[in-house]
Amino acid sequence: MESQFSHSGTLEPRRTALLAPTPGSKPYPRPKLSPDQEVKYKTLLSEVMSWTIITCDSDISESGPITSRERIWLTRECLLRYLRATKWSIDEAVKRIQATLVWRREYGLDDLTPEFLSPEQETGKQIILGPTEYRPEPTANPAFILHAGEDDRYDASWGRVSCLNDQLQAK
Repeated sequence: MESQFSHSGTLEPRRTALLAPTPGSKPYPRPKLSPDQEVKYKTLLSEVMSWTIITCDSDISESGPITSRERIWLTRECLLRYLRATKWSIDEAVKRIQATLVWRREYGLDDLTPEFLSPEQETGKQIILGPTEYRPEPTANPAFILHAGEDDRYDASWGRVSCLNDQLQAK
């Protein structure tokens, strides 16, 4: 793997991809849940697992059975993020998750193709830097870097916004 340090010992920007986490990179440990939080998580999980239909109010044609991609998105970490964001309110977490699933459908996030995203990706303005120990806090988490200042266009085209959303959804 190529080093980030030059022959003079100074730190230089990495120009190649990191194919695997560096030895010093460690993921954050999974947070321990209190017994009450564990019960709330299991309650939310059983609620989410019971969903069979997503109903889109503003575009009824987008309504339909929950897809496997939507189920895959509903990970343990995803559900816990919503619970933490709602201060462990199950009802509020359910509302927000349903609203997010509706938004993802109406926006068409799961329908974005590589061919559609490729022109924006090729500009190199959006980079996901892999896990590295050279970041201030060495973890196995990737970092998303957006070089918006390098853009000579001023429009917020559908492709540009879609590409940004795709990158932010990447795991």
